[in-house]
Amino acid sequence: MKRRSMKAFVCATVMALAMMVTACGGSKTLEEYMKSDPAAQKELEDQAAAQGNDQMDITIEVTGNDVVCTATFKDSVELPEDMAETLSAGINELDSSFSSIAGMLDDAIGAEKGTVSYGVKYCDADGNVLAEGTFRAE
Repeated sequence: MKRRSMKAFVCATVMALAMMVTACGGSKTLEEYMKSDPAAQKELEDQAAAQGNDQMDITIEVTGNDVVCTATFKDSVELPEDMAETLSAGINELDSSFSSIAGMLDDAIGAEKGTVSYGVKYCDADGNVLAEGTFRAE
C-alpha cells in the first residue's frame, strides 16, 4: 500500500505540473506562472484534491521555484511505528525520479538545471513530518 501510494502520488504530481507549465517558457518562476494563470492554479488544486483518498489528503504548494507536495494522513488511519522509516526509504528509492521531475520543470520554465526544487513531504494527521526530501536536477 505504501509504495503504491507513493508512486501514484509522484505520477499524478508530475502530470499535473508538467501540463501546467509546458506553455510557460521564458524566465518566469513557477509561482509567477501559476499566479498569472488562474486556470492552471485551479487545475493544480483539482489534481491535488483528486489524488487524495480515504487515507490521505494531498496538497501542492509552489513558492518561487520550489514545489512541495505534501501528503497528510487522515485521523482515521492508524500508522505503524515504522511508518517514518518506510516512507523515508521509499522517498530515497525514488530520488532519481524526483530529480527528473525537477529537471522537467527546469526545462518547462526555460531555467538552468538545478533551478527548480521538488520536495515531497509525508505528515501525520497532526501535521508532524514523518518523512521528507527535496530534489534538484543534476
